[in-house]
Amino acid sequence: MTVWAMIPVKSFEGAKSRLGSRLSPDLRLELAQAMYADTLTAIAGSSEVERLAVVTNDPEAREQAERRGADCLHDPDGGLNPALESGRTTLLSKGASTIVVLPSDIPAVRPADIDDIVRAGRERRSAVIVPDRLRQGTNALLVQHDMQLPFRFGANSFEVHLDLARAKNLPMRVLSLRHVECDCDTPEDIYRLAAIHPGPQTAQRLRAMDLALQEPGRTAP
Repeated sequence: MTVWAMIPVKSFEGAKSRLGSRLSPDLRLELAQAMYADTLTAIAGSSEVERLAVVTNDPEAREQAERRGADCLHDPDGGLNPALESGRTTLLSKGASTIVVLPSDIPAVRPADIDDIVRAGRERRSAVIVPDRLRQGTNALLVQHDMQLPFRFGANSFEVHLDLARAKNLPMRVLSLRHVECDCDTPEDIYRLAAIHPGPQTAQRLRAMDLALQEPGRTAP
């Protein structure tokens, strides 16, 4: 049986809309693509993850994934959680023993972080969750193949996933991993992300955006 990582990717068009007051649509698209590329690189460097699947209908996301030997799975376009459930069904049919769900916008993640998540689940044969910096969202979720833990990504998903695990009497470990917790949804997040040294493609995009973001009220072209 196999350890899989699974990344859901919606269309890059219109990505990072909460940065719209400070960054143009083109720069937001470039940033989203760069973060995705760095996340893929980190997963490829993990010694514990054996296979990678990307659930997407976005052509650019598929092309990047295929270049890295990932399986590209169809997104049924019913929303994030239905896409993940569809992906889980496919991976279980391929013999997955463990599935680690990761978002596409955690470009500071290190291969060692992903290894820590997988090992934590193996040690006690538990589910593993890594919250975001505010402990509201879910930035990584590991489930074993026989765990009937629904995916409920979205608002307050950290507590929702914990409550679901308790209700089903499933063991759940909570890990605090600095480089996994740091996603990028607001202008303030960009500064936090830059401070912990994201992957090279994201770092390059952040440098290009830096001058515009230093000036309050200015929107990068």
